[in-house]
Amino acid sequence: MIDYTSHYTVRWHVYHVNEDTWDEDFELPGIVSASLDRDCTDDVPLLETSSITCFTSLMDDFRDGYYRIIAEIEQGSSFSRIPMTTQLYRLSDEMYDYVGKEMTLRGQSVLLPSSEIMMRDGVFVPKDSNGAEWVLRQLRTTVKAPVILEGDGYSLKRHIVYDSNDTILSAIWGVLDAGKWCLQIDGNGVIHIVEKPKDPKVVISAESTRLLHPEVKRSVSKENIPNRYIVRNGFTEYVAVNDDPTSETSTVSVGRYVDSKIDTNPYLMTGESIQEYAKRKLEEESTVSIPYNYTREYYPELYPMDLITVQLRDMRIDDDLRIVKQQFTLDKGINVSETANKEQKYWRRS
Repeated sequence: MIDYTSHYTVRWHVYHVNEDTWDEDFELPGIVSASLDRDCTDDVPLLETSSITCFTSLMDDFRDGYYRIIAEIEQGSSFSRIPMTTQLYRLSDEMYDYVGKEMTLRGQSVLLPSSEIMMRDGVFVPKDSNGAEWVLRQLRTTVKAPVILEGDGYSLKRHIVYDSNDTILSAIWGVLDAGKWCLQIDGNGVIHIVEKPKDPKVVISAESTRLLHPEVKRSVSKENIPNRYIVRNGFTEYVAVNDDPTSETSTVSVGRYVDSKIDTNPYLMTGESIQEYAKRKLEEESTVSIPYNYTREYYPELYPMDLITVQLRDMRIDDDLRIVKQQFTLDKGINVSETANKEQKYWRRS
């Protein structure tokens, strides 16, 4: 087993992927460098992008298609072959000299095809249907990559309606968000439909602190967090107020009202009153993500949406964090610049 906090050697390979079998069928020569970014913070996340630079003869042409970046890692008698990412690559730039040419290849997520097809007007996902199975059907009809549903799925609590401004991918994320599910893409390019992870995959503590580089930056801003939510229904207003003196964002703590935008289109849950709706929305808008930024050593199979626990009491950190961004440096080792969020509730409805 590889200890990524100790010295190891890594060799990089890039292979073309057969769209029919999803297996590797030939190696791309002349790899100079590669980079990989993962990100789930966009409104409609594609989850991955990357770039490859390779040097070839003047006569060689690049064949657009799906390629897989492989890390072959050795440490003493231990060996590991790790697929880092599988993406759709297309030629971006070429630079020529007398002996060859340098090509820059832009990689895009295996989800890309589902972001390029629009939903038809009037399409909706009905209440009580299985949202995860609907997502599975949409993906299998639009993407080349294998798609796996992890578990039995979930039942939607309301109708979800889309129009011609929505792509299939934006519709998919809307359905997943409604059930607190998500997509993850593994190194082989397989798309997994999963419940948003609830348990940490790894604990970084004093015993494993070598995984984490020394500096951790945390945002502590509480700007623009409302302490009042107003719902206007016809000529009647319903107001929820955070006046809890123990809350850092309450009217008592900040000494003034901070309003959310006035809500004129409440969408009530089954059996919910408008006043209860206003309280629920204020609680939602009082729940924020506090980003932690740090650099760490590589650890296998950690993806955006995964949870990690960081217990570093010398830094006064003891939190569960959800990974939202990763930038990989693919060089002599594998370093990861990462952003992970802590969910902080500044007010809870009574």
